[in-house]
Amino acid sequence: MLSLAGQLGLGLAAALLIDADWPGMRWIRQFLLIPYVIPVIASALVWQWMLDGHYGIISTGLQSWGALQPGVSPLGQEGTSLATVILINIWRGFPFAMLVFWARMQGIDRAQYEAARVDGAGPWHEFAHVTLPNLKSAAVALLALRGIWTLMYFELVWLLTRGGPAGSSETLSTYIYKVVTGEFRVGYAAAIASGTGLLLTTAGLTVWVLTRLRGRWRHV
Repeated sequence: MLSLAGQLGLGLAAALLIDADWPGMRWIRQFLLIPYVIPVIASALVWQWMLDGHYGIISTGLQSWGALQPGVSPLGQEGTSLATVILINIWRGFPFAMLVFWARMQGIDRAQYEAARVDGAGPWHEFAHVTLPNLKSAAVALLALRGIWTLMYFELVWLLTRGGPAGSSETLSTYIYKVVTGEFRVGYAAAIASGTGLLLTTAGLTVWVLTRLRGRWRHV
């Protein structure tokens, strides 16, 4: 949930940023897309290097401030491994949310903003009463899509921590993988995967039905 909230929150903030008509915004948009277009293996290698307890630029910086013990990586401590993986997942996932929000913002009728300004609305009121209401459908779609992807996320977690140390960063997908490859309990793993698939399907259908009903209520 923290990863999902972070992706949507940061994605919305980035969408508001790139929607502004500032000089050089084209390059800023391309820069913000970098986390999403970099292959996951390359991302994992870069983050492992930056978080290495002996020479990683982030870890050594935290050690110099007294936030980490010398020679320790945030990925190697039970108390920080999960939080670190969540932050990296937010970094990789927010550009997708940014694009979805920004695309929806391009479709907002500018007359709504002009009417709000005529009524004396400031930037905050424009955002709260014009932008946000028009982004509800995009937010619902992102909650469904990113929620499913985040729940079943495997590659980056496995490459960074393999669910460790001591299971502190374990996810459902890494647990299923360990049950199959380490314990050879294929039936048990299949049952977990099937139950998860049923749960995700139910959640997706619920979101779809609620979205359709909301669209009908608008026209009543």
